[in-house]
Amino acid sequence: MLTWSDGNALTLRWDEVVTDSRCPTDAVCVWAGEVELRLHVSTGSDSTSLVLRLPEREAVSPLGKVAGFTIRLDRVLPEPSLAAPSTEETYQAHLMVAPPGTLLPSVVIAISDERWASVKRRVSAESSLHP
Repeated sequence: MLTWSDGNALTLRWDEVVTDSRCPTDAVCVWAGEVELRLHVSTGSDSTSLVLRLPEREAVSPLGKVAGFTIRLDRVLPEPSLAAPSTEETYQAHLMVAPPGTLLPSVVIAISDERWASVKRRVSAESSLHP
């Protein structure tokens, strides 16, 4: 759970990597590919599933909105590699989150590394971050 000093709160859960067709770093590709993630996002008043994609395409963008919160997918790691394929546990998503009434990137919370993986594996895991 992300909590701001003004009382706004948002809970994120990583549901799945929908697709990852990004070109491996140790390959030569005709197309760069894309990565698409499904997140479950909830506030006290709203709950929904968001699909965010990099790079942006007409149907699905890297930007989502829930109850006034703006969530943007900035990067997904690790970059694909033929030598070391990614598993669900190795994925990291770098997100930018802005509470209602705030534009990105003036207020930024970045979720990555172990904290993000913990949210995915243990839905009850919570951490409060105050910008």
